[in-house]
Amino acid sequence: MRKLTRNKNFTPENFYKKKEKQNLEEFRRLVCLVFILNLMLIPNTIEYIQEKQDKTLENYSPIDYSYTQSYSIDEIETWINNIFINCILKAKINQNEGEITLNNLDDFYNLKLQEKIDITYIMSEEENYKVGVKLNE
Repeated sequence: MRKLTRNKNFTPENFYKKKEKQNLEEFRRLVCLVFILNLMLIPNTIEYIQEKQDKTLENYSPIDYSYTQSYSIDEIETWINNIFINCILKAKINQNEGEITLNNLDDFYNLKLQEKIDITYIMSEEENYKVGVKLNE
């Protein structure tokens, strides 16, 4: 270091080489440390993943896609004729029951739904109205 202070603008090449060597050794130590840490943690992570996989397999139940109830063309036609009306915003129908979302309730009352459809409930939700409907059999 004394040499460096004597010659302010000059740093010897040996000094740079030593610094690079020290940095390289520190980097190698760090890589070895991380590698050893990974070797210690891999068995734990594999066990954890295996446990999660076993739990998901235990909770797995096959889905039955067989439908026992069949729908007639008349029922489908009735729903289609009553859903595709301008005042209806959204309709959700499931197994002859459902909800219809409307802007204005007066328009809905002015429309005459077929006799096969009954209104089960009416709810107001913000600016819209939800009407529960059911197909009469």
